[in-house]
Amino acid sequence: MAKTIGYMITWTTYGTWLQGDNRGYVKNGKILPANPMLSDSNKHNLTKKPIKLSKTHRTIITKANTKRPNNSNIKFTPWQFRITMSI
Repeated sequence: MAKTIGYMITWTTYGTWLQGDNRGYVKNGKILPANPMLSDSNKHNLTKKPIKLSKTHRTIITKANTKRPNNSNIKFTPWQFRITMSI
């Protein structure tokens, strides 16, 4: 059995990476190309403004996710955990 050497954890905030986005998107495990009509439709259907994290919020999340969990030998270091801002 292969040994797990790491995890990649990724998420977006509400409204920041919709289906049809010009960066492409994932649906049912498949990477799909941009679809401007779908993107525009999804933007129109948002019920709230997209949520973008401030630098302060990104710092708080980084600190929370790089702290060693109780009873664990797992430790994330800042170079392993990075929050990027997409606009």
